[in-house]
Amino acid sequence: MPFTTRYTLLNNLVDQNEVGWEAFFELYEPLIRLRGGDFGLTDTEKEELVQEVMMAFFRGAKSFVYNPELGRFRTYLKTIVDRRSVDILRKRQQGTVDIDDVDHLDLQPEPAPDDLWEAAFREKMLESAMEQLEGESHPNTWASFYQTSIEKRKAKEVAEELGISVNSVYFAKHRVMTKLKRMIETMERL
Repeated sequence: MPFTTRYTLLNNLVDQNEVGWEAFFELYEPLIRLRGGDFGLTDTEKEELVQEVMMAFFRGAKSFVYNPELGRFRTYLKTIVDRRSVDILRKRQQGTVDIDDVDHLDLQPEPAPDDLWEAAFREKMLESAMEQLEGESHPNTWASFYQTSIEKRKAKEVAEELGISVNSVYFAKHRVMTKLKRMIETMERL
């Protein structure tokens, strides 16, 4: 998914924009599934979790107003995912537990640390930002960045392969890194 500001993405949801919903689904569906796995949900339950979370957003989208002063969107989303996960666990336990054991139920499993949620979120943001930058960059500029930063190749090798100077490789890498950092900083505020 190409990078869009989260404000734009959230506004598209409020406007019931189909492209906005597709982008929202593409961005957050893997994170919702990942968090469902932290609760020990089955694949079928993770599918149900994704549907319930998406439906909750769809139903509330017209009245949803994102206010960054109240907190990050990802924290808000995580809270909804966690609550829906617990609901699914409760449904799973209905009918399979002796009524005398109800006081001993642990309906809130020990979820994975919030660091895992944050790491998965950052990884998805980085992936999204890199997809956009690749599409916006000249092929040699992107290759210089990608091959030296991601593939860890030497600048001299990349320069020879691309038919450009070593300084051009370093300059291209720097330009892409600067843009990437700005995009990530923007996303981190949300």
